Amino acid sequence: MEQKVKPPAVALAVLAGLDVLFALIGLVFSILVWTQPETWRLDPGDWGVRDRDFTDAMEQVLRVLDGPVNVVWNLLQIAVSAFVLFTAFQMGRLRTWSLAVAGSALALVPCLTPCYCCFLKIPVAVWCLIVLFRPEVRAAFKS
Repeated sequence: MEQKVKPPAVALAVLAGLDVLFALIGLVFSILVWTQPETWRLDPGDWGVRDRDFTDAMEQVLRVLDGPVNVVWNLLQIAVSAFVLFTAFQMGRLRTWSLAVAGSALALVPCLTPCYCCFLKIPVAVWCLIVLFRPEVRAAFKS
């Protein structure tokens, strides 16, 4: 039974591992933008905006969105991606069927993890769910 579960579990684990890596990179850049805004500053004037009041307001919005909000978002993405990675390992070992289903279903939501791999991850997650819901596979799980 393990030979039916291993390929989708490995594929999901690889994609979830890439998601963790991309989210960590995003976290590093978010922290850099937050702590060193003068170095990483985006100038709305570069986009053709000439109204100084609007430019100042836009800078305030960008500082908040590129700083603490983005740090929290990246931490959420790391947590979700790590959970999907953990559940992929559980699936490959035929342990905890409900966790394997939850992780596969969570992988279907593209905006909860970095979207770089979503065009691959969604079909892999569907593949995992199809395999997990086969009666013989479900019966093979230890819990």
